[in-house]
Amino acid sequence: MKKVLVVAYLFPPLGGVGVQRTLKFVKYLPQFGWQPVVLTVRRGSYEINDPTLLKEIPEQASIIRTSSFEPAGIYRKMSKFLKRSGAEHGNASAGISVAARINSTLFFPDDRIGWLPFAVQAGKKAVREADLIYSTAPPYTNHLAALRLKNLSGKPWVADFRDGWTTNPGVHFASALHRKLAVKWEKKILHSADSVITVSDQLSEELSQLGGEKECRTITNGYDEQDFAGISAEIPEQFTIVYSGSFYGQRTGRYFLEALSELLRSGDLPENVKVIISGKSDRTNQAILNASIRRYGLEKIIVQKGFLPYSENLKLILGASVLLLVLHQGPEARSAMTNKIFEYLRTGRPVLALVPEGAAAELIRTTKAGLTAEPEDTEKIKENIKEMYGQYTSGKLSGASPETIKQFERKALTSRLAEIFNALSGAGK
Repeated sequence: MKKVLVVAYLFPPLGGVGVQRTLKFVKYLPQFGWQPVVLTVRRGSYEINDPTLLKEIPEQASIIRTSSFEPAGIYRKMSKFLKRSGAEHGNASAGISVAARINSTLFFPDDRIGWLPFAVQAGKKAVREADLIYSTAPPYTNHLAALRLKNLSGKPWVADFRDGWTTNPGVHFASALHRKLAVKWEKKILHSADSVITVSDQLSEELSQLGGEKECRTITNGYDEQDFAGISAEIPEQFTIVYSGSFYGQRTGRYFLEALSELLRSGDLPENVKVIISGKSDRTNQAILNASIRRYGLEKIIVQKGFLPYSENLKLILGASVLLLVLHQGPEARSAMTNKIFEYLRTGRPVLALVPEGAAAELIRTTKAGLTAEPEDTEKIKENIKEMYGQYTSGKLSGASPETIKQFERKALTSRLAEIFNALSGAGK
């Protein structure tokens, strides 16, 4: 069995959406002749932990956990201090903003940069026995570590972009110099990697252009059928909309809440409609969300669950009447293809998608999984909610069919990754 060195800061027991893609590749790669050797952090500074995911790591996998200097932890402590300080002067959000600016100014390419020397040091030994290197980003520090190991070993390298870097609206650069450096390093990564993969055709196109027509291949995110085994959903007694995930950056629930409020006031929705939100948003967007709920008088309608372990979250979305998907507005979001889209599709529940034209909207339409509206088009959002509620009352609500989504099953997607590995390792002999 050949060995692949997997460079991934985000790995169980750390949780959240950024872990799933790597974990599932690691889980299924041994079935295609590849033993994963995962290079990760011992105690990462990350707000989401989900130890239940550890059971999915296959026995064939070898895990190397290293120390790390964690500026992310310093940032959180600083943020809490400045928030308290700001609160004393009536402006807590200003304190958070100051902390964020300091964080983005000092730590490049991201606040996981303190892991880089430890990852490279441990990786030097591990890469000698590996046939290939695989890294995934964000955090983009992963790619810098892999680039160094590639240069030291000469081994083939596959760079996976779950999001773009300089094209990613969620990444805020402290200055023009920071952005210039990011563009330089992103291009270097694209030029140096033997293969580049992304989660959507649109992102592949963006990175291909940035890399000077570098060939980028798409392996989407997906769902793992085994995750759904034995999970039974509780069917709600009332019309229930579920949003699984977080609000951050420009991604906000404001326009959905505004539409919901207007439908309730006009009597187009019953007062016992229920909206459940699971996930952990950043501090700024959580404050915005709470303020919007109060502004629109939705305190009795909205239930916030916070972060849930992965299996519990799957049970929640299986029991929804309608699943809410929210992306931000803007042309740069056209390549976004979040992991939860595919879990939504697997449930067979209809999706109320607030997304710009692009990869996500196209997927929802081609799989006939639900209805789409621009993220800030309140009137269209209202129209779609009304239509879905009408389908609910007439018993005609439906989502994507199993036949249309089999191509997104995690094992099938891993087989495509293994084909890339095989081609590169064979070429190197």
